[in-house]
Amino acid sequence: MFCVSFEPHPDAWKELSITSKSFGDRAVAYNVGVSDSIGHLTLHTHRQDSVQSSFRAFNRESETIAAHRGLRRGPSIFEGSDSHDYSIDVPVTTLDVHFAESTGPDRSWSKNGFDLLKIDTQGWDLQVLRGASRTLRTTRVVLLEWQFDDIYGRPAPIAELDALMTAAGFRLWDIAHVYKDLKNLRTLWADLVYVRA
Repeated sequence: MFCVSFEPHPDAWKELSITSKSFGDRAVAYNVGVSDSIGHLTLHTHRQDSVQSSFRAFNRESETIAAHRGLRRGPSIFEGSDSHDYSIDVPVTTLDVHFAESTGPDRSWSKNGFDLLKIDTQGWDLQVLRGASRTLRTTRVVLLEWQFDDIYGRPAPIAELDALMTAAGFRLWDIAHVYKDLKNLRTLWADLVYVRA
């Protein structure tokens, strides 16, 4: 087993890198974002919680945030002040380019294909998948977190995801976990499992 991880936020990457190194030659972590083209993107983040970073800006006027006001003793990072938000410029690559050009330990592993591709990019999943057409050909299972809420702006219709995955030879296997709005039980996001058909 070998694990390849990508994390664009420098602070989150430091923690991920330490964890990765604890697995010796079975894991590697790269301090780069993943998208549908190579270059640089603005990463929107928050001083209280860097793991909520996204290439989409927080939508503080979202229905989801309004619905959650008052459910916690203190505000969530999404309800907090804009003064805690900040943005950084980060490099991005595509999965196809990375695995074609990698000189790291993951190069030989990628030739055999991937058992699992896990994507959790806070609403950026379609861009990641659009830059992974060759990678998907040798991938068996894709697990991703699909946003239905508007915290990161209006989400793409799930039909776009399903069309892309179907064209790549996958079918929806499971909705592994559903996260609900605690007030109205609307689905906010879900963990979806696609398997090669």
